[in-house]
Amino acid sequence: ISGGGNAMQGADNNTILQNLPDGVINVNNGNGMYASNLASPTNYGTINVQEGVGMYLTGMTLSGATTGSNYGSINVSGWGNYGALVSNGAVFTNQGVISVSCADCEGGQYAIGMGGGSNLGAISVKEYGIGIEYGENNGEIGIGADSAIGMRGGINNGVIGGNSTASGTGMSGGENNGTIDIYSGTGMKNGINNGGITVNNGTGMNNGTNNSTIDVTNGNGGVASNGGMFTNHGEITVGSGNGILVQSGGYGVNSASGTITLAGKGYGAKVEDGDFLNAGTINFSSKNGGSCANVSVGGECVDNVDETETTSANGLIYIGKNGTFINSGVVDMNGETVDFDSMRDEESGAFVVAKGGTYKADSFKGAVVAGKDIVKGGFEDKYVNENSFEGKNEGLSVSSGSYMFDAALKDNGDSVDVEMARKEFDTLVEDKEIAGFLETNYKLENNEAMYDALKDAEDKATFDETTRLETGQ
Repeated sequence: ISGGGNAMQGADNNTILQNLPDGVINVNNGNGMYASNLASPTNYGTINVQEGVGMYLTGMTLSGATTGSNYGSINVSGWGNYGALVSNGAVFTNQGVISVSCADCEGGQYAIGMGGGSNLGAISVKEYGIGIEYGENNGEIGIGADSAIGMRGGINNGVIGGNSTASGTGMSGGENNGTIDIYSGTGMKNGINNGGITVNNGTGMNNGTNNSTIDVTNGNGGVASNGGMFTNHGEITVGSGNGILVQSGGYGVNSASGTITLAGKGYGAKVEDGDFLNAGTINFSSKNGGSCANVSVGGECVDNVDETETTSANGLIYIGKNGTFINSGVVDMNGETVDFDSMRDEESGAFVVAKGGTYKADSFKGAVVAGKDIVKGGFEDKYVNENSFEGKNEGLSVSSGSYMFDAALKDNGDSVDVEMARKEFDTLVEDKEIAGFLETNYKLENNEAMYDALKDAEDKATFDETTRLETGQ
């Protein structure tokens, strides 16, 4: 078929379209099989979809409440083509083989596109191809080029990749309940992993949520980038590289149930630009060149070295520009003297001790920030985060992360608490009537949500704007 039109067409529920095992349809401009209104197309033979100009070129187009199947082979090449285009509630199932490749294209060809399709067979995706768009994979999807994507959205219950030539991106969005096994590239972008992701060289996940396992030989377990968020609730294992990398304003989280294990060189968590919160466990081996993080992290850092060996914390963590290390758990920094100032960018790097957070070392010095979450909830005039530092104070200083409170250190000898004392509202608000209103209602313990919003402000400008919004000025 060339010049537009359909090689085979059915338009009602009495129509059965079949391309038999020895049948071949070559599509140069048009549709190999077109079905609508409950017609049933089935391919047992071969459909070749080649290049065209200015229109969709499809192996099967299913429009409306139709049901179609492929038991044969569909070969897709050329920009903008589909092996099966599924729309308007139609259902398509591949139990054969669909291959997608276009070395001279720059994207836009699909094995199964537009949603409503599922794979029980095999799909092969190479240059600039996409296996399934917003559908379901219960079979196998092979990807074999850096520009290839196994699935865009949808649900994977099967296998994506799975061999030494697998390269590209396993899934872009969607949910993985199966296996993603990539030799080089990215396992998943902006999705949810409930299955297993294995990457030899590259990144396990770029933004999204890991609820299960990520195993990376060389590269990054998870990346939070471009203002996005990556959260690990499961297990990340990295041979060499980074457990979690935060860059370009991203936000990385290793939750209380999250575990990161770094076997060789690199960081359990590395922050280049953005924020990172560790409430879980980071395992590393300084003996093998590993470090907990390049910023201060919460949770638990465990150095898997011999008990007779010691390591310096100053070599384990560094916070770059605009980086923030938030500790709401326990960080054992394995050092005789920890100097926070030497471990951060002088202008914009920050170590934060958050509510429930503890840093451990023989002694500490340098500047830290008392997290604003310490004062959230309730109507106390003083909040205390006990044992914020387990070790001697040899030059620590603390600033408040909440403009509404002052922060100070209470030295207990072998430990240091962080104390945060509320400022009187008449020292914060110029309008005395508003200041009196806020002071009275704080003491009466009215409207906790409003006061939490005020406590959340880090500077005067934000506090003034929040006051205006909350009081209706």
